[in-house]
Amino acid sequence: MRLAFGMAQELRETEITALALTPGFLRSEAMLERFGVTEENWQEAAKKDPHFLQSETPFYIGRAVAALARDPRVKEKAGRALATWTLAREYGFTDIDGRRPDFGGHIEKEMAKRWSAIVKGVRSELAKAGIPTGAVKGDRQRLEVRVEVECGYGTRRHYSRCCQYPELLMASPQKLAEEFAAGFRQAIRR
Repeated sequence: MRLAFGMAQELRETEITALALTPGFLRSEAMLERFGVTEENWQEAAKKDPHFLQSETPFYIGRAVAALARDPRVKEKAGRALATWTLAREYGFTDIDGRRPDFGGHIEKEMAKRWSAIVKGVRSELAKAGIPTGAVKGDRQRLEVRVEVECGYGTRRHYSRCCQYPELLMASPQKLAEEFAAGFRQAIRR
């Protein structure tokens, strides 16, 4: 992304447009092989990973490139990082099977659902220790869970933990909540 930004700056006085483009969950030959499926039965891979239902063929990103090449105002996108799913919405193209995979939208919904479950789980775990649920705050933008409690004599203890996208998407929300509660208990013992 930074390379596309830098190149766009250097090339701004030319007819060349530099930008970054990413696919979603790419259903390449290597991924089909990894999941033990073919293009004809690729939906079977959802048994191993339900996110694969939002996968896209390499043709989808090719159609994104073609749409960008036809856009007379593509220069306005110089230096930006773009995704196939947002360009498909803008330009109206589909994958070769007629679908319009939206991996970004799918992941956003999944993350919101999981984030709510994690914060709810942390509140539940800490409530078992007598910590009021209002002491737990979740910052969705930063993927951070914080707790602040009164320790007596006017002192307060703070504990926070940031989640990373892969663990938020793949780990059990209950397990993450339990790990947070364990970390909090260890921190307040100090």
